[in-house]
Amino acid sequence: FRYLNRALSLSTHLHRAHCAVARLYEAAGFPGEATEHLRAALKEAPNEAEYWHELGQSRCKIQRYFSEAEEAFRRAVALAPDRADYQLDLATILANAHKGVEAEQAFRRGLSLTPGDTRAQYLLAHFLLDHAPTPQTLAEAARMLEQAHRADPHHAGVLYELGRLALQQNQEKQAVAYLEQACEQAPLVATSWYQLGRAYQRVGKERQAREALNQFRILRDYYTDLFNTEEQAVQSPKVTSIRLKLARLYARGGEYAKAINQYQYYSAICKTDVTAQNELARLMAQLKASGRLPSMSALNGMVYASVKMR
Repeated sequence: FRYLNRALSLSTHLHRAHCAVARLYEAAGFPGEATEHLRAALKEAPNEAEYWHELGQSRCKIQRYFSEAEEAFRRAVALAPDRADYQLDLATILANAHKGVEAEQAFRRGLSLTPGDTRAQYLLAHFLLDHAPTPQTLAEAARMLEQAHRADPHHAGVLYELGRLALQQNQEKQAVAYLEQACEQAPLVATSWYQLGRAYQRVGKERQAREALNQFRILRDYYTDLFNTEEQAVQSPKVTSIRLKLARLYARGGEYAKAINQYQYYSAICKTDVTAQNELARLMAQLKASGRLPSMSALNGMVYASVKMR
């Protein structure tokens, strides 16, 4: 990041450097900064499908930017119509925008470009279960999910959809088996715990149902709180209490580099808050002892560059 950022300070016309920096920002959790660099890259190279696709990926994470993400994905597909991943990402944003007919066409184009691809099968099956549940489409979705499961038996999304489909078909025991595996493979996905709770209820396992539904509520509330706090941090970057709350939420969710960065930001301003300083010291000691202490130099450099850019 340091070298790329220095290169861009010398010349703003290096579109590949802009794209590379955007990827680093995106991976570190700074989609706004990623977007700015991708726009700069596209200003220099407006016919690079890759840049349009990455812009769409950056903008599709927040609902109010869905229309911008859709336009970016459309541009990527127009420039590179044979890229299955571009078709699938366009299809997903179209489905979110309730453009069902066009979304299904794009999902099917994506699958036709990569027959037998697990992700393409999973996404089309998910769409059919949600948007076009007729006996024919349910049967088609079931076939695709079974094929995807054989290819990748640990795919959490496929396991979830198989469990949901089994519930719809009143195959409760099979649903429990699939959904237990889905929760094991991806324990932080709230909807899997909700469906597992429903499945437990259907087979009469009331205690397990309560536990699963409680886990669903915990995750749902956590992600809602995290999303709202991140939004507040963007809108009110100088409110230090938001930074401390964000640090604690990141630490709770295992995003340790972001947590440490927010603690450091907060502590640099609120130097007398011993409680926050002790929290940071404990977190870093625990991470160091377990070998999970992240390198902070790159992330802190990105934050500094982000502040200068703004």
